[in-house]
Amino acid sequence: MTILQFGDRLAFAAIFALGAIVGAAFILSARNVFFYQQFAPEMVMWACGHPFVYVLHKPPALLDFLFGRQSTFDCHALDFVQSMPAAGFFVRKQFYLDGTVALLWRVLGVSYAALWPLFALLHGAYATGCFALARLFFRRALALPLAILATLSPVAISMLFALRDYSKAPFFLWCIVLAFLAIRATTPRRAIVLAALAGLVVGIGTSFRSDTLMLVPIGALILLIGGDAATSAWRIRALTLIAFVTLAAAAAAPIVGLGRSGGDGTLIMQGATDPFDRFLGVRSGPYSLGWAYRDELTLSDVAAALRPTDPNWDAHEPAPATGVSQSMTRSMSYVLSWAPLFAADFATHALKSAAWIAGFAALVAPTHAMLDPAGALPPRVWFGEVLQPFYRMLATPVLPWLGAAGILSLLLGIFVHSRRECAALTIALALLLAYPGVQFSVRHLFHLEIVSWMGLLSLVLLPLRGRAARTALPAFTLWAAGGALAVGAVYAALITFQDRALPAQVSDLLRLPRDPVPLLATSGSDGRMTLAIPLPDRYRALFSGPPDSMDINMPEMGNQWDVRAAADRLLIAVGGPGCPAGTFELGFAYRKRSDAWQPLDHSLPVAAPADPAQRTLVIETAFYRPTQYLDALVLPPGHAACVQQIDRMIGPNPLPPSFSAVLAPNWTGQRWHQGFGSFAISHR
Repeated sequence: MTILQFGDRLAFAAIFALGAIVGAAFILSARNVFFYQQFAPEMVMWACGHPFVYVLHKPPALLDFLFGRQSTFDCHALDFVQSMPAAGFFVRKQFYLDGTVALLWRVLGVSYAALWPLFALLHGAYATGCFALARLFFRRALALPLAILATLSPVAISMLFALRDYSKAPFFLWCIVLAFLAIRATTPRRAIVLAALAGLVVGIGTSFRSDTLMLVPIGALILLIGGDAATSAWRIRALTLIAFVTLAAAAAAPIVGLGRSGGDGTLIMQGATDPFDRFLGVRSGPYSLGWAYRDELTLSDVAAALRPTDPNWDAHEPAPATGVSQSMTRSMSYVLSWAPLFAADFATHALKSAAWIAGFAALVAPTHAMLDPAGALPPRVWFGEVLQPFYRMLATPVLPWLGAAGILSLLLGIFVHSRRECAALTIALALLLAYPGVQFSVRHLFHLEIVSWMGLLSLVLLPLRGRAARTALPAFTLWAAGGALAVGAVYAALITFQDRALPAQVSDLLRLPRDPVPLLATSGSDGRMTLAIPLPDRYRALFSGPPDSMDINMPEMGNQWDVRAAADRLLIAVGGPGCPAGTFELGFAYRKRSDAWQPLDHSLPVAAPADPAQRTLVIETAFYRPTQYLDALVLPPGHAACVQQIDRMIGPNPLPPSFSAVLAPNWTGQRWHQGFGSFAISHR
């Protein structure tokens, strides 16, 4: 592709204009947007002529505007507010995004409609990025319809509401485009300039949405592996890589040294919870790494595991709004301490993620999209509904398989011309399509929709491939088969390892010393039985003390700077002569103070054995926090005799507190990894 051709320049202008009109029309119609602006009042302060500082006590008018309850704001409401002497942590982590918003509000007035230039620019850049990426591999007449389809996508248009998540889309696309243009460059100088521009895009994008950091290894691999002729020499590759990384680091300077505010470890932990498993459609094992997608659950897990071993934990927590808790900053090393036990599950998530993205229209089928743990976003504007019938028509369980075949067809077309470039694209696509499996949600992957359409178009064009493609097909088949066998062998090895290592850890857990919990039963008028779990004396001070950052003020404050939690692992024996055989819901009820934020109440499906002499063992954790603690087990009517014994397991174990398991009498013979599952969707 060369943008010097008149036809391409004309197409770029047209597709940018379409994207800009759609983006501007969205915010002018919706007059509301969400980008965690309630955590960054500095934007409004500066727009109203005050210093760029954090507001400690936000007046009601400011809260109404930041929470989207009002679309405009009167600056007079800030005349007497109390503020910190500097900007808070959150606004510094997305400085380019929030700084752009603040500038527009200062120039055009503090209202959401005033953001129309930003929406026009971002969606225009996204539209041209889709065109440029498709144009790399298709003729203009084919690339342009794909770009129009992506620009008018109901998913992309709905994501405009989630501005922070949406903002990464053009940066992802243009980094990939520029990196491939760099390896196709006809002169070393041009390759270095294009690589530097790709790095600049990454660096700027990082301060819009930190997900863009993922592009650093992807872009580096493209520059190192791809390239023929003028860019194939190692010296040129090294210079392009240096230019890429240097410009990325320089452009990302505003956030360098702040650390990852989202916490990579906590993000991974949340992505391993049950809601994400259901959205991915993987087959679960007899265990879980968390029943809910909630910050309070995840951060309590980290604090409960690390705080008891660190007497200086509380002293090292930052002041409000100035930083994030150690539950985030130390979460990655914590996750790495136990994540290898679930290596096969992470691989399954990655493979399933790639398949779903390849069949994008099936993933976003309305009934399936409702399973998204982050919630499905409606288009909110009439032009976001135009293509919905087309997407619903394509949304079938076979589409991911067709999409995967289409991506192979796309790679075949590139293999014919350049095996280096084919290898680079293969690795780039593998990483781009697999990494959303870490926390699988449409808001984390919607920008890859164009890949699905490119694959499907390649599949349609496959019978029209020329003689060169037919000649290269045997070599490509061997190449693809070798890659598939390598992936399959690694996957099988991970499954074998997990099936041995994880039950071994569970066995060690069951061998720990136990402290019996007295069974204090109370019958309710509805027939339910409640078994009280007494609050241990060692946790009374924690519960009766001051709240940490995760209380009812959390939606206003933003970052969790102080997290305090403890946990006990419980072993519950279920069964007995008076317990009906079959599955029932065993409830875990938490006692909560009035300032509790996200209730930890939940239930587990438990299968009572048919043989009254046998027992099903339930491993579950009791969390203790300043605002809530596990108070009781709840049994449904007719199951009052099902819990035979409750013990606290005493001692260390590598498994995280969020780990739970339901062990049938034959649990050692069960599968201890998640299965790939199916692509079941429904149009009901």
